[in-house]
Amino acid sequence: MVSVGDIIGELADVQGICQSKVAHASKLGMCKTLALKVQKLDKVTSSNVLQLVTSMEACVMDDAYKSIIQTAIDARVAGNVAKKGNGTQELVNILCFLSELDWQKLGQPNLSAEERRAIIVNRYIKLGIRNPSEQTGKWVISLVLHFYKRDTGAWPLYSTIYQWLLAFKREIGQSKLPYLHDAPEIYPNSPADLPMDMLVDGYEVDDGPVTKAVPAFDKYGDHIPLRSNSLLLIREQQRLHGAAKGGMPYGGFNQHQFMSMRGGAKQEPYDPYGPIAAGQRQPANACPAFAQFPAGGQFAWPGDTASAHLDGGAGAPALASAAHGGAGDTASAPGSAPACQRMDAIQIQALRFRPTPAWMPSSLSLRPP
Repeated sequence: MVSVGDIIGELADVQGICQSKVAHASKLGMCKTLALKVQKLDKVTSSNVLQLVTSMEACVMDDAYKSIIQTAIDARVAGNVAKKGNGTQELVNILCFLSELDWQKLGQPNLSAEERRAIIVNRYIKLGIRNPSEQTGKWVISLVLHFYKRDTGAWPLYSTIYQWLLAFKREIGQSKLPYLHDAPEIYPNSPADLPMDMLVDGYEVDDGPVTKAVPAFDKYGDHIPLRSNSLLLIREQQRLHGAAKGGMPYGGFNQHQFMSMRGGAKQEPYDPYGPIAAGQRQPANACPAFAQFPAGGQFAWPGDTASAHLDGGAGAPALASAAHGGAGDTASAPGSAPACQRMDAIQIQALRFRPTPAWMPSSLSLRPP
């Protein structure tokens, strides 16, 4: 563990290096390393403070180097280090804080969401952000979403967007790059209002911040789920769950309508003889001729003049019962006096692939012609 005595001893060494002919970059690196050690001091008493201040006053080096160490000492004494305990940092006006080179990289076609997120994370780390708030993450992912939609023309699942947000927080929180300035908890709307030392470390000399306009950017923020219990995630899960089970899921959209809204497959007309897609059901007012079962256990396919009577053969009552699956849902069969009961699409599908019983004449079949 670093002590105040260690800091004072190393300060004398750094002073000698700064007065030598060593390259400027090496001198700057030594000063920043010492400043980082000052911030990591465990306990600083009034006696320690007096020792540090006295040593700094006696130190002879250029102000450019001396100010780095002095800033770290002042911050440590005040207990105001850049990364504040559980406090979060909020930067919402992302369109003003990226550099020209950042925008050029983000605008490249067909970059993945991960690659675009990494560009923004790199800039935010240089600006001192280590613990982003919900609103900070919201507008970062909104910009990633804008470019994703521009490239693909599609809208990702809300669960995917939420994973982007979690990854952003994780990546920026794992940064080990030390930050020597007093980063604010709430960033101004313009980088011009940041302290000069933050601007110098946050941007390159020839690549400063540039403001760009993104059409309807504020609307993207409405589609960023910030927490796992977001209504955006809940409603999406209900819709997808309903589509998987079949029928009309949450919100009154079937699977094809839901996919059409998200740029997926369009809804096709119902084909009673074709494959039954997940979520597609027979309309309530439809009763295909081959699915009509008059009361009494008779059935007939379209075009058949004969009808089979299930009159007590083995397994006949079970078949008749299965055929009458839509209890209470009746309709009149053409040319038939008894009431007809309808089957929904799932029951029809099961019937189509049911093997013909051995006791049934070969001229009759449970499959449509």
